[in-house]
Amino acid sequence: DPAAGVEVIHNTRQGLIQAIRGLRDGEIVFIMPDAFENVTATMMLPFCGALIDVMLGTAILSRKTGAWILPLVSRKVGHGLAFGAHFGEPIHPQARVGLNPEQERISDYAVMRDVFAQFERMMKKDLLLWQSVLQHGIDEEMPVTLADSSALPMEIKHLLLDPIFRAPDLLLDLRVGAPD
Repeated sequence: DPAAGVEVIHNTRQGLIQAIRGLRDGEIVFIMPDAFENVTATMMLPFCGALIDVMLGTAILSRKTGAWILPLVSRKVGHGLAFGAHFGEPIHPQARVGLNPEQERISDYAVMRDVFAQFERMMKKDLLLWQSVLQHGIDEEMPVTLADSSALPMEIKHLLLDPIFRAPDLLLDLRVGAPD
């Protein structure tokens, strides 16, 4: 609602310019780094025992504008459509002068690992409330909340059947000097 000072910015060149200007002007910009259209534009990082695809744009915008990142998780409160905001610790951009593009990407990845580590700590037992859980392989018949404790066994069954939570089929030790 523009009258309330709230706008939706889309993931386009114009949206990016608008976000950069807003951040430089001290405005608040909410970004969902796990929402993306093109998986090739993401990097995988660990989250709750699995790897998920994440955009690095949050870290890049922070680095380019000097804006800090405040991880936020919304949790359902009571019945209906009420939600509460739970904030993590602020992540302040660090001056990274003289880094080459590969070093910037590694630094941005480290920032996003910190963001998602905070998400994981804040969410704890609420993993199944994660907004993109259906995208990550759990079928649509699964309940989306844990309001009814009798639904828990079915949710666990779905998680255990999901290939992403299986033990790996192959382990490679990439340490220098590791046995073949």
